[in-house]
Amino acid sequence: MTTPETTSVRDRLLNRRTLIQAGGATAVAAIASADRFMVRPHMVSAQVISTIASDLSQTGTDFNRGDLPAQGGYSSASAEDGLTVQRGLNGVQFVSNVITSDFPMTHVGPNWQASYNGGWFDVEVRLSQDGKKWTQWTPVTIEAFQGEANNPGVFAALLNGYRATKMQYRLTFDTRSGPVSIQKMTLTALNSNDGPVSQVMVPESGNEASAAKYIAKPRVNTRASWGCDESLRFYSNGQEIWGREYARWRVFVPHHTATSNDYYDPKPEVRSIYYYHAVTQGWGDIGYHALVGNNKEVYEGRKGADGKVLDYDLMAGHVLQCNAGSFGMSFIGDFSYYYIPSGMLRAAQKVAAWVCAEREINPIGTLSFERSDRSVYNGAAIAAHRNIQRPDLYPTACPGDTGYTQFPWFRSYVKAKLDGAPDKDTTPTPTPSTKRYIFSSSGRSTGSNESTLAWDNQTSTYWQTTTPNMKSARIQFDLGSSKYCSRVRWLLQKEGWSDWCTIESSDDKATWTFVADSSELHAKVWYERLIGRKLRYLRFSFTNINNDQYMGGLAEVQLYP
Repeated sequence: MTTPETTSVRDRLLNRRTLIQAGGATAVAAIASADRFMVRPHMVSAQVISTIASDLSQTGTDFNRGDLPAQGGYSSASAEDGLTVQRGLNGVQFVSNVITSDFPMTHVGPNWQASYNGGWFDVEVRLSQDGKKWTQWTPVTIEAFQGEANNPGVFAALLNGYRATKMQYRLTFDTRSGPVSIQKMTLTALNSNDGPVSQVMVPESGNEASAAKYIAKPRVNTRASWGCDESLRFYSNGQEIWGREYARWRVFVPHHTATSNDYYDPKPEVRSIYYYHAVTQGWGDIGYHALVGNNKEVYEGRKGADGKVLDYDLMAGHVLQCNAGSFGMSFIGDFSYYYIPSGMLRAAQKVAAWVCAEREINPIGTLSFERSDRSVYNGAAIAAHRNIQRPDLYPTACPGDTGYTQFPWFRSYVKAKLDGAPDKDTTPTPTPSTKRYIFSSSGRSTGSNESTLAWDNQTSTYWQTTTPNMKSARIQFDLGSSKYCSRVRWLLQKEGWSDWCTIESSDDKATWTFVADSSELHAKVWYERLIGRKLRYLRFSFTNINNDQYMGGLAEVQLYP
């Protein structure tokens, strides 16, 4: 949500999605996703709601169909330069002709290409369902300046479409410091409600248990649940547009989307923002890690590794030059003049507390954060977009002037949640019930010690690999016959021995069904997953992603009726 300056914009046409600049210290921290995740996920059916979209553009002599000011100062639009406004004018306006969409719009995304040459112009849009009754002129908020890396131009935040089919834009010019030429003006019409619906197979998303302090991972509406069309992330040849990169999170950055507050369902809002980022702006995905709706619920943003929701240390595209090492969460709405509702803040608090706990971030503390251009941000660890993104070069009003005033309280609110969480204890949590299944036998892969150590009722003993630097290992448990299991619990005794673990069940040891997966599990914490089906065999498969000397450390596994 970048606020423009009246100085040269061409020097600032950069993409907020830009992840790492060459030579930046943070570049070393990024790793390719293909080297990090190697487990084949369990696939489930999901509903996709496709977004209907159309780029309604005007170029060249198209501008001659609009209303030019009577006092002059314009050059007639030409095929080469589009519309040019001479130097020395202030406050003159251009109003476009009526532009018609073939479908009722839920959202409109104004975007344009221009040569500023010292001048500037503001953009407003109005809408109508019948061409007679119009909304008021609505000023747009600049979201991104982009160069040639993706789709070039200036992109405004999405506006509410009010199911209109007709629209106009109005330009107000200030050319006292130089002329302006507009080569292309586009109104991207979107409908994220009424598009085709289809069923596809997607990786099942598993939520990891908490670590560090016992802050639970917040409940998140997954991409599949909000109807994400994953095909938008790929080129026509099947190559992913925006591959995953990772850098340890060190700072938490709240945003606002600068879109309308007048919505009843956040899911179409997320779908429209996703399309606008992924396709219209050419990023290949949505820019935020997570979004918070006015229904007090959290929505998954940037796509992580298959099966992972809020993938640890995943890089998104929410702050120019600051994406390596930052977590970006956005409140859906415009909080320039309205306070962020308390319910949305409470939902965001759970996300922020989890990130801070997992990555040992002090929510009321400060840090020194190196941007990818080697400049340094020194400020709050829960950082406003307007502060961490270089305000001297790339000023932004995000997260809105009114929302920004709530940040001191929000930081304290997150701190209070952390303070109220129990500290990590060396004593394992006791079993809540003595009623549980007893395994009849167990087995393990070669290069590991006795599998019985993981079900001997002694948390001090544990199964582990004994051959150094193995790439993978398995341990398997047998109930003796097929039985209904409600849940599984397990405990590790060794820290850092579980880079990645997949749990599966079977009745015949030939066909295995996904139960859960987790990464970077911590020692002396009871983890639990619901199962709710019959099974005879249960196995844990460990993958040594970090090339550690040993894996496993599995102290106890328990299955419950």
